[in-house]
Amino acid sequence: MAIPLIYTKNAEGTFSNLVARAANGSGKTGAFTIGTILRVEKDVQGIQVICVVNTRELCNQIAMVYRGLAKDTGITVSNFNEKKDMKASIVVTTFGALDACMNDARRKINLKSLKCIVYDEADVFFLDDKNY
Repeated sequence: MAIPLIYTKNAEGTFSNLVARAANGSGKTGAFTIGTILRVEKDVQGIQVICVVNTRELCNQIAMVYRGLAKDTGITVSNFNEKKDMKASIVVTTFGALDACMNDARRKINLKSLKCIVYDEADVFFLDDKNY
């Protein structure tokens, strides 16, 4: 159900916000990774999707899922906890790594091509006041 909601425009011609909750092992990561990959336009340069997570371990896991799904598509994925590739189409990051990029004048992140932001584990993410 979630995948078409992520990549399909609504009746007004815009994309809707989606808040989803499901049990562990139900395919949440697959749903948002597939849905957001479908939103990426290969001919557009720059970051189009940012996935923000609360731990480095989760960041690494989700980056691997994105890389597996994007393999041989021409869509590039950057795990900001490994290397900050500002030219990637999809960025997976923790809030701390993203915040560092937003405040670093030398490596300012360009969000003019941004289409979609994903907060995985949002309930845990927003329990921490520093993430606001």
